[in-house]
Order: sequence, then C-alpha cells, then structure tokens
Amino acid sequence: AYWYLAHLQTPDWSLAGACFAGAPLFASAHNGVAAWGVTLGLVDTADIYLEDVSPDGDSVRDGDGFVPVQTRTELIRVKGESEPVEEVVKTSPRGPIIGAALPGETAAISVRATWLETGPVRGLLTAWRARSFDEFRREFENWPAAPLNVVYADTSGATGWLLCGKAPRRRGGWGTIPLPGWDPKAGWEDEGVAFDEMPHVVSPTTGVVASANNKPAPDGDAPYLGIEWA
Repeated sequence: AYWYLAHLQTPDWSLAGACFAGAPLFASAHNGVAAWGVTLGLVDTADIYLEDVSPDGDSVRDGDGFVPVQTRTELIRVKGESEPVEEVVKTSPRGPIIGAALPGETAAISVRATWLETGPVRGLLTAWRARSFDEFRREFENWPAAPLNVVYADTSGATGWLLCGKAPRRRGGWGTIPLPGWDPKAGWEDEGVAFDEMPHVVSPTTGVVASANNKPAPDGDAPYLGIEWA
C-alpha cells in the first residue's frame, strides 16, 4: 500500500492520518475538529496538439504565421553512467513538443497541461488549519496538482464535498483528439474555470456525501447522489 500512517504534533496543532511517504501533506486525516479524505477527481487537464514545424525546426505555425520555439537543454543523470544525457526540449506556444505525430510525418505533437504551469500551492498542504467546511474549501483555491474529490466532516456535524484542481476552458473540442495548435478556434482560454464555479456541496439533506473516483458531472446530471451542486 502507498499509504503511510503518521501523527504530526506541534505546540499549536496536531494532525493524524494517511500520507504519502516523502510528500509533505496528509491526503486523508483529521486535526481533532475536521476530517477529510480524497479520491481522484478525473478532470481532463491535458491536451495534445498538432504542430506545423518549420524545416529548420526552430519555429512553429501559430495562426497565419510562424513564431520561434523556446529551446532549453536538460541534463539527465543516469545511474551507472559517468556522463549525463543531454535532452533538447523545444516548446511551442501550446507546450513542450514531445515527438513526431506519426512515423514519416513532418508534423509534430505538443502537450499542454495544467500541471506544467507554475502557480501557488495550498490545498492539502494547509488543510490542517480548517475548523469549518467554508474554511476548508477556501484552502483549495490554489491547488494546481491532481484534481481531487474531497469529502469532509467535522465535530459540529457538518459534512461536505468539493471538486478541486485547475480545469481548463477549451475554445473547441473536448480534448479527445489532437487539434491543430495553430488554429485560433483550438486551444484554451487564458483563464480556466474559476474556483467559485467549481462544484461543491455542504450538509446535503440526504445526510451523506460519498466519493469513489467520480467523474465530474454537469449540473443536475448526477441523480445517483441525490444532491444539487452549490
């Protein structure tokens, strides 16, 4: 099992539950007042794009013209080898180019993902502060890591659920097939789904919240839960 049971005690607060060895957070835990647990949120946070690369490999098509790619060299140290492997990474406006589209094709493919973008991190790193569901949910306003279903309960009797993580807004398509990266109708909007638009529920009339790696469902399209998103 990848869970590691631990108890963290400080002069001001304590936290006990299950964490991942080497990770500075508790995915399922309680702080004496509030308790939580997680399953995967299954939000689609990565897309593949076709790239029209110039013959010299130094630019890609973007709209009606070509723009330079960003180039950097990464050193990969290999156990048992004296010299590191040099890997040249080229990045289009969509993201890093990860290979040719198909053998023999001149086009390439790139990947854009929320987890390749920099940003502040709170969420499970700071959830121990919460003493209510509202406080708990607000801690996840900055959570760029894997999207999660998070269930919650506290000593006041409140229960809750929230979907956290960064979700892109696509200009076109559903992210199921590679789209031409140079097409203005493809790609993502500059801003993703706002935190306050992410679904959540607190103390539903059913008295129960549950999660089992559920996929996000449109508003009103989850009758098995018997709840309405807040």
